[in-house]
Amino acid sequence: AANINVAKYTLPAMIDGVTLSVNHVSDNTAMGMGDSNGDATSNGIAVDYAAGALTAKVDYTNYQGNAAGYTSKTRVAASYDMGMATVGFGNESNAAADAADADKYTIIGLSAPVGSNMTVGVVRVTREIGTAASLAGTSYGLKYNLSKRTNLSASVSNWDASSTVRSDKTKVVLSHAF
Repeated sequence: AANINVAKYTLPAMIDGVTLSVNHVSDNTAMGMGDSNGDATSNGIAVDYAAGALTAKVDYTNYQGNAAGYTSKTRVAASYDMGMATVGFGNESNAAADAADADKYTIIGLSAPVGSNMTVGVVRVTREIGTAASLAGTSYGLKYNLSKRTNLSASVSNWDASSTVRSDKTKVVLSHAF
C-alpha cells in the first residue's frame, strides 16, 4: 500500500501570468517518474508563466533519500500556440550522487488540429544517460474526439531501447471522462 503525503502551495499571482508554487512530498513507495525509491522526500519550487499563446515553466526539485540516486531535478519547458499548430520544447536534467546515474532529457513536439474533431502530433525525445550513449525516439499520434467526453487516440513510437536495440510500439486508447 502506498503512503504518499503531498503539501503544495501556489502563491497568489503578483505579476500577470506568473505564478509561484512550492511543494513537499513524503513518499515511501515512488518518487519522480514511477521509480520505486523507498522512503524518500522532496522539496520543490516552480515558476509558471501563461499569457496569450505562450506558456512556460521552470521548476527545481531537491531529493533526500532517493534510491534511484537522484539528488535533484531541474525542468524547463515552453510551448507556443501559433494558431495552426502548437510547438513545444522541454528539458529535464537529473543530477545524481554518481555521475553515471545522472540523465538529461530533451523533448521537442508539434501538434496541430486537423478539422474540428482530430489532432495530430509528433514528439522527438533524446536522453543522455550519465557516461553512457545517448538514446532517442520519435512518437507520432492522433486523437479523434468522438464526443465532448469520449476520444480515440492512437500512436506509433520508434525508440532506441539501448545503443544497439530498437523498440517499436503501437497504442490505441479509447478514453471516456466521467
